[in-house]
Amino acid sequence: NLTEKSNVYSFGVVLVELLTGVKPGSHMTLASNEKINIVHYFLSSIENNNLRQILSFRVADESEMEEVEIVAELASECLRSSGVKRPTMKRVSEELDRLKRLHENLWAQENSEETEHLLGESSTHATAVIAQPNTQTFESFDIENYSYSI
Repeated sequence: NLTEKSNVYSFGVVLVELLTGVKPGSHMTLASNEKINIVHYFLSSIENNNLRQILSFRVADESEMEEVEIVAELASECLRSSGVKRPTMKRVSEELDRLKRLHENLWAQENSEETEHLLGESSTHATAVIAQPNTQTFESFDIENYSYSI
């Protein structure tokens, strides 16, 4: 029977596929030559703190790994065997939206710090000088104070 909670489970399977690069229904072979379904393998890896080993990509830094861990935890919540214990799609959506905002804030902060580093401390007091063609006039704009002078 398809229910709202089965849709949540299916979404969890999609997240597992995105994180691992392994198609749903695939099986992994363990060291003991036992085959295990990718969903169960994923859940076991989360439980045993082996998430990095099953990712289909390399993580650039710790802040990125924290985001991946949040998505992986969300996937594991969606994959709970009891439908009653799974989150609603609304809650899943809210969590992904929260993660997106967090990512955007971190990116903006890193971008701002990088820009400041590249431009130096004088970046807030930059002045642009524009030469007008075929004239002897220069126009100057003070970026900080938005003043205009000739």
